[in-house]
Amino acid sequence: MVLYDPERRWLDRASCRTVHPERFFAPNGSQLDRAPAEITQKIWDDAKKICHHCPVLEQCRRDTRGEEYGVWGGLDEHERYQARKRLTRGAWKKWPEELQLQWGKHLARLRQGELTWHQIKLRTGLPVSVSEALIRRWEAHQAQQVGQVAEVVDLPLPEPPKILKDFPATPGQRHGWVRNNGLIADGWYAGHTEDGAWVRMQVFSGRGNVIKFFRAKDVRFYNPQPRWTVPYHGRPDADDVSEDAHVA
Repeated sequence: MVLYDPERRWLDRASCRTVHPERFFAPNGSQLDRAPAEITQKIWDDAKKICHHCPVLEQCRRDTRGEEYGVWGGLDEHERYQARKRLTRGAWKKWPEELQLQWGKHLARLRQGELTWHQIKLRTGLPVSVSEALIRRWEAHQAQQVGQVAEVVDLPLPEPPKILKDFPATPGQRHGWVRNNGLIADGWYAGHTEDGAWVRMQVFSGRGNVIKFFRAKDVRFYNPQPRWTVPYHGRPDADDVSEDAHVA
């Protein structure tokens, strides 16, 4: 059973690969909990016309439910927000049991890796409360299975999969490659923390150029720049604390 493709290997066959990305993003975006402005909706509707003839429409829609901005898989950001809200209200409980258990198992593996809840939400499109419920559902199933044949004992979770994507072998057009929410982005250097554990980079997202901090292991420079120190206010002490970010 294929839950989703975190590598999005279908992108090479997508109709949008030959279209400028700006056609899929409204300049000012929208407030997700309300209907968009008329001009924003028109931009999205025009983009959806491209999606409707795409050979990988279903795969794109399946794998981009967590995207916060723009049109993906024929759905705009307001529609994806509504879909995530339906999951929060319990729509996932109507899934077949096998699908619930497969998701629970996969999410448990991700939590054993280095992904935060926010990163899991962006990657899978599942709200945190839904992910937690699916993990509990899988763990309860595992305990029940063990209890049917022997005394219940603590079992280690399966080894987590390799979730860190390799950096490209060739240089980009800026300063360095960055692992950003499970994908590789090309970024501009904007400073280090004093201990060198965090690197401040500027990368592009659907809402424009965003400056944020990344762990040093998630940055590889192909065009090294003079190093300077910048403060990191609100620096996380645990994996579950989201990284600070602001729009450039």
